[in-house]
Amino acid sequence: MADPHDGLTAFGPFDADQPGHPQSISLGVVGSASGVGRFADFSAVMRGPILPDPQADPRLWPMFPGFEAAFDSEWPVAPTRVVELDEVKIEEVSRLRDPYQRTGAVVDRYIEGIERIRKSGDRVDTVICVVPDFVYARCRPMSRVPSGFRRAI
Repeated sequence: MADPHDGLTAFGPFDADQPGHPQSISLGVVGSASGVGRFADFSAVMRGPILPDPQADPRLWPMFPGFEAAFDSEWPVAPTRVVELDEVKIEEVSRLRDPYQRTGAVVDRYIEGIERIRKSGDRVDTVICVVPDFVYARCRPMSRVPSGFRRAI
């Protein structure tokens, strides 16, 4: 089908009848304490149907039946492993003057969290990184940190 939404609705996931299709997934979450809390809220919503705004175009914003109904796999109630990052340190490095160092330093914090999950020995299928809004604002291409907030190296 041309639209993945229609394909999932009509036929389900492609590999649902295959022996390797996961019955559930195991999640790791990397983020600040507030980000991990927000992920818990998001995760609760993912388990059930999500109805679109009545004013929204239904072709752009179709109803989501919930992860289990759409993918024939259980969305976990809680992640298998959580790594909390220090939001103050992330905020500090997100103010570096050089955009490459700024972005690299933030990414390094998240990679360290992913490495901690990998070294834990727990089976984790997917790692979700919860990124604060200030990182989104400061670490995208062409983004700038206002001069009063910059930090020299």
